[in-house]
Formats: sequence, structure tokens, C-alpha cells
Amino acid sequence: MTTDYPKADVSIRLIAFLIDLAVYVVIWVLLFFWLRLGNYLTGLAAGLYIVFRDGLFNGQSVGKKLMRQRVIRRDSEDACDFTHSVKRNIILYIPNLFRFINFFGGILGVVIVALELYFIFTNEKGLRWGDQFAETQVINET
Repeated sequence: MTTDYPKADVSIRLIAFLIDLAVYVVIWVLLFFWLRLGNYLTGLAAGLYIVFRDGLFNGQSVGKKLMRQRVIRRDSEDACDFTHSVKRNIILYIPNLFRFINFFGGILGVVIVALELYFIFTNEKGLRWGDQFAETQVINET
């Protein structure tokens, strides 16, 4: 099933992602310097924010909440829950698993983000791989 919602504003969506990336960095810094978890474990733990973020605040991550966007399930138009958030964001977490291999995790992350951006810009509804897999869509709040 597809929704009747138009494609969310891509520039606002990118700003929301950058805000979420800043939240990730703050979590990383706190875990690394306060709890002294180590680089690899800190990356894995902080990355959980990226995975679960769209299940927060009724389908809104911190960035989406500030930028007035929301993730909905395309089958019911309900707000994204934690299960769908994991489905749509797990692809972004995979590079964290390879942080221990020099440069590979970073290169893999760049490739995945580039592909996801390609789909956001070229898909009629702005659906990236994660959205297609989880059957979700980012919408602008009215």
C-alpha cells in the first residue's frame, strides 16, 4: 500500500539527519570520555541511537521533531515504532560493525549513505532502501 503523502522536503530531511548525527556524536563523546567504553564499543552503543531514533517521540527522532517531519508506516499511516525504526535504519548501523578494520567501516558508511541519498532524491516519494524495506515514509508535518 502506498500513502497519499507527497515527498518530504529533502533539504529539511537532510538538516534533520545532521541534527541526529550531532546527537550521535554527543552520545559518543559522553560514552567515550565519561564511561570510557573504548572506541569500538562506544561506536556500537552510540549507533543504537541511529537505529532506534525514529521510534522515539511518535515517529520522530530529535532531528525530525525539531524540523517538523515524521516517519509513518505506509500500510497504516501510524507513526513509526521501534520495530520499523530498526528495519529502516539497520543499514546505517552496519558500518559500525566494521569499525575495527581500518578505513573499511568509513568507506562502507560513505557508500551506504551515498546510495541512500540517491534513492531519497530519485524516488517519487523520497523512499530510501530502509524505507522500502520497512515500508515507511518520511512526511512533513502540517
